[in-house]
Amino acid sequence: MIVAFVSLCLLVSGALIVWLIVTASEQRKPGWKPPAVKKGRKLDPQLQRRLELLAGSKETARRLVIAVARGNPKKNTRWCQEKAIADLERDRRA
Repeated sequence: MIVAFVSLCLLVSGALIVWLIVTASEQRKPGWKPPAVKKGRKLDPQLQRRLELLAGSKETARRLVIAVARGNPKKNTRWCQEKAIADLERDRRA
């Protein structure tokens, strides 16, 4: 019984260490700023309202746009908003 518990603890701690290493390596670079801030552009208010309704909060909507922008650095802010909306709508249909 004790051996099983110790084995489980070691397994969980190993998984936690791997997760921490992966998470730390995915951290954004020090000079990176979200596209809306970096390019000096504001988010489209109508698209942002729609995204906030779908996402549930302003902060979640902002994080979604940033995540899309991080994956598609050459796209503009409006495209990133539209992509985040399309992704949420697609996921809702599934």
